[in-house]
Amino acid sequence: MAYPETEYIEFARLKKVIGKICRYESHRQFLLDCINSDLIPTGFDIKWKIDLETNRYEAASVSDILHKTSLSLMSESVAVCDRVLKETQLVKMGYESKLSSIISKPQFDKKLCELTDLSLKMKIDLLRNKKRKLKLLRTRKISADDQSVLLIEKDGNCFFRCIAAEIFDDPENMNL
Repeated sequence: MAYPETEYIEFARLKKVIGKICRYESHRQFLLDCINSDLIPTGFDIKWKIDLETNRYEAASVSDILHKTSLSLMSESVAVCDRVLKETQLVKMGYESKLSSIISKPQFDKKLCELTDLSLKMKIDLLRNKKRKLKLLRTRKISADDQSVLLIEKDGNCFFRCIAAEIFDDPENMNL
């Protein structure tokens, strides 16, 4: 029989790995949703202006290239998430195997139930956060000839959403 400290350490390692898996799965899905919706999150939005005299066609061409490059970066990030998830799943299996070898089957099953609950709670929290971010991206600034327009949901709180967007750069943050 193992010492309780060993059991605690292995369980803590397993919790940490499961948290990493949840975060990477969430990030991967968020990027795929953005790619499918043709949305570019702030961190992937490549800002570059051509300093030469260009006509509208050339400027639109540069803008299109930047947009496609941003989407390519997002696709590469999805591939990185896939790789990290595969590697982390293997680490998780190793920790599970080690934990199952130092505690009894009923204890191990109980620990797996705890980990499943933790994983589900994390996934729900991450999903809520990603949905909020996607909604924000969908209603975000739409550029039209160097003018920015912010689309605000038409409800009874639209005035407060405009203020929150100006102050916090987030129309959903109305905690003034």
